[in-house]
Amino acid sequence: VMHNASGTALSGGPSLLSEAFRTSSAIMFLVDPEAGVILDANPAACAFYGYAPGEARGVSAMEVSLRQREQVLELMRGLQRSGGGQFSSRHRLRSGELRDMELNASPLTLEDGRQALFFVGHDITALTRAQRALREREGLLKAILDSAGEGIGFKDTKHIYREANPAFCAMLGAPCEEVLGRTSASFFGLEGDVRNQATDRLVLERRVSVVYESVYPGPDGPRQVGVHMSPVLDAVGGCLGVV
Repeated sequence: VMHNASGTALSGGPSLLSEAFRTSSAIMFLVDPEAGVILDANPAACAFYGYAPGEARGVSAMEVSLRQREQVLELMRGLQRSGGGQFSSRHRLRSGELRDMELNASPLTLEDGRQALFFVGHDITALTRAQRALREREGLLKAILDSAGEGIGFKDTKHIYREANPAFCAMLGAPCEEVLGRTSASFFGLEGDVRNQATDRLVLERRVSVVYESVYPGPDGPRQVGVHMSPVLDAVGGCLGVV
């Protein structure tokens, strides 16, 4: 029989498990899924959420979660029915600070027959902030590219267009959704594609920029265009393609 830190017994587990609950540096807590009340929280969870040891017992899960009461209870009932699961949620610390959490839940039966949910939490706030900042930077970059008057396109090492701004697509005489995923053969013909791939390989292999003139098949007929092509390198110097 396993006992949690408050002395409540859990069936089906050795006392070693209760010791792990008490001493683990991971955030762990037990919740009554029907009442939505914290039954117990280990010292790591208490420290993280801002409670003194043992003080979190009896705290409503709605004081921690930013979800509405019915949403929290329905989530817990669903976890009980499905045998547990993993999900992300935003939690409020006792100080009022908000943290993004990844939670793993498993149903447990207490020795007295009551059902409980055992949670292990991971603070992913730094990760979600980094992802949010990356999306914002990507959105800003796309806005800059889309508003640029000059045509800008990116081809990967297989000579396939992966990114292109509206000005570049207009030069090819096609909407961007018809440009991306295709090679220059679709727009310049076989002979033009052979020349373009030769130039791509020069830039990719020698890691140099080249400037040349090319004939682009615009909507109003072919026109002479000045092209500046450069390699695109990753953080360790690997070549991702050409722009």
